[in-house]
Amino acid sequence: GPTSKKSFPPPPATKPGVQHIGKDDAVRLDDRIAAKMKNAPPAVAQSSKESQRRKERVNAKAAAVAGGAAAVGATAVASRDANIKAQARGTAAPATAPGAQPGKSAQVDTLDERIRQKTNMANKSTTPQDALDERIRQKTGMANKNTTPQDEVVDIKTTDILSDRKTVVIASHQQVSAGKDLPALDIKEEIIDDPGKTTSDKFEGSFENEGYTKTEDDDVDTNSQLSDHPGGIEVGDGGPGLVEAVAVDPESDDEYIPAAVEFDPDDKGKSVVYLKDSRTRKYGIAAVCILVALVVGLSVGLTRTNVEVEVTDSPSMTPSAAPTSVLFSEVSNFIITSFEGLMDDMDSLLDDDTSPQAQALDWLFTVDTFFGSDNGRQLLENIDENRLLQRYVLAVFAFATESKFWSFCGFPTDNTGLCLVDLFDPSQGSIIEEVSSHWLSQNDECSWFGVTCFEDGSSKNVQQIFMENNDIAGTFPVEFALLPELALLDIPGNRLSGTLPPEISEFRSLEELRITNNEMTGELPDELFDLGSLVTLTIGGNDFSGTLSTKIGQLTGLLGLFIFDTLMDGPIPSEIGELRFLNGLFLQNSPFSGTLPTEIGKLTQLTTFHNSNTIITGEIPNEIGNLENLEILIIHGSRYSGPLPPNFYNLDRLTNFFANDIQNNDTAPVTTGLSGTISADISKMTNLQFFLIHGNSFTGELPDEFGDLPNLDFVYLNFNMFNGTAPFCDSVSPLLKRVGEYQLQMDCLDSDSAPALVECSCCDVCCDDSRELCLNNQP
Repeated sequence: GPTSKKSFPPPPATKPGVQHIGKDDAVRLDDRIAAKMKNAPPAVAQSSKESQRRKERVNAKAAAVAGGAAAVGATAVASRDANIKAQARGTAAPATAPGAQPGKSAQVDTLDERIRQKTNMANKSTTPQDALDERIRQKTGMANKNTTPQDEVVDIKTTDILSDRKTVVIASHQQVSAGKDLPALDIKEEIIDDPGKTTSDKFEGSFENEGYTKTEDDDVDTNSQLSDHPGGIEVGDGGPGLVEAVAVDPESDDEYIPAAVEFDPDDKGKSVVYLKDSRTRKYGIAAVCILVALVVGLSVGLTRTNVEVEVTDSPSMTPSAAPTSVLFSEVSNFIITSFEGLMDDMDSLLDDDTSPQAQALDWLFTVDTFFGSDNGRQLLENIDENRLLQRYVLAVFAFATESKFWSFCGFPTDNTGLCLVDLFDPSQGSIIEEVSSHWLSQNDECSWFGVTCFEDGSSKNVQQIFMENNDIAGTFPVEFALLPELALLDIPGNRLSGTLPPEISEFRSLEELRITNNEMTGELPDELFDLGSLVTLTIGGNDFSGTLSTKIGQLTGLLGLFIFDTLMDGPIPSEIGELRFLNGLFLQNSPFSGTLPTEIGKLTQLTTFHNSNTIITGEIPNEIGNLENLEILIIHGSRYSGPLPPNFYNLDRLTNFFANDIQNNDTAPVTTGLSGTISADISKMTNLQFFLIHGNSFTGELPDEFGDLPNLDFVYLNFNMFNGTAPFCDSVSPLLKRVGEYQLQMDCLDSDSAPALVECSCCDVCCDDSRELCLNNQP
């Protein structure tokens, strides 16, 4: 291709670092060379005839210098040409040149032919001598110029010959042409450590860059082992070979000069290693050291800037890769900002490596790859912030409750992150196997066990978390307040402890809270009743204490209130009547006291009322009859007294009435239980199936209408003071038509001192209240 020519200013008399010598100096120098050559290894030592030729060449060139650069004569020219031929052949010069060895013509012819093959000169009209002369002129900038060898002024520089290296003695040429100065050609001494490396590796194009153009002659036979460097020159194992010269800029002291190399046509597959002179090497080494120091310093600086946390192999609780500090800081600040008002100490928590908050952040950066990773580094720049926060919040819960100890699906055990769970399907009445994902797996958090998400276009928000009986230990997950669409939090049958925090009010979308059968304590915070969206509140099976706040009336959208098996006491507030949509009310197995407020009658949508095992006293308010939708009324074990109110019999949808074992003579408050008679209005309660009032103080005879109820299955009337004949044994009684299916118990067992209180031939169990004894009455 085209090459650009570079112009140089006129060169100085001598190139810096090259000593110009005269005739006397040349003689002394030759003597030193001869002395050193005697001590050189045989592989590189030169013969005495070669020393003689060199001496003759130096003398000839020195004579040219002394004559003011005049023609040196035919003898000097012949000497130069002979030397070139001899160096090209790797043997002595022809006999026509001074110092030639006779008897070598056959060897010369063979080498000439090999040189022509190597340099692609075969079948050409030129002789090897002409071709080599032309190549030397091209390499030294003399091609196509009107110069002759007589115009050369040669400076010689020598070096010691090392025993284990090749040393090339290089000449510094200064071309002088009529009317024009050419660039100085400064060739320096080079020590070649590895004779197998070609010049093309380091210096391809150096001639063109310095104003010299590659010629056709440079493109030698590519099938040979010659270099693709201009001239295709390689080093060999023999003696001195061709000298390669390169143009240099005299203004540049640090110009890199490729060494002349020895050429051996028989040497295959070897190349040249170039070395600079001592000063250049020192500068080069210094430059390399500075560069390495800069790179290392920059790398350390970047590492100190970028590394903030450690990383771990996935899945692991310990760190194993490093995020960038900028991204880590941005995410940390985003999390801290998101937790403002919820956890104001989030900053310090993130600084504590042992906190669940810090562990979750480390996991998100160093283990989790759900959002994509590059060699363990998170690529979080372009993801949805809400999705990032959602995954982080769930991870905090997993670390806070030590999910690896959950009964199932708490921590990934393989690369799939999948787990199998046996669940009971009430619709089928059998156990089914469900495939889910482990928590802290690389899978979508919406596929983690117990997590259900609502998808709206491209967004996926956690809507439900349901994990029952999974041995989850820890405190209430306040961080779930940052799940904006969380509507159901159902984690019963676990080991959650601590109090229900006031931050519960931040669960603004929460509709169902079920934390039954855990180990939580303390009073219910008033903030709980600020959850206007709450539909179901189930907090039974914990050790909550205190009273039920009057703020309960604020939960006007509540459909179910389930407080049972707690330590809560005090009266049931009258504000309970504000829960107009309530259809399930459980206030049981807790020491609630006082009387049942009449406002209970406002709960017209109520279908189930459990108020058993409390210490509520007094009569059942007549307003209970307003609960037109009531199906189940359970008040057994409480301390009610008095008769069933008249409106009680208006509960025509009532199927189950459990008012047994109310009589209590052992612990305060002592009560005789419910009393009075059963009204004939019971006939309106046609849906009754269970009527259990044993263990009270009812009296009188049972009305016949009682025996006509079509759906009665279980009737427990024992341990009362009824008398007369049971109305259920008539041949037309619906109860008798279901022989073997019903259970009927009355005080129909004779005592030791008196006959039975009730005659009941169809009762399957007869009891004696005085002895608190019941026996099977059927054969």
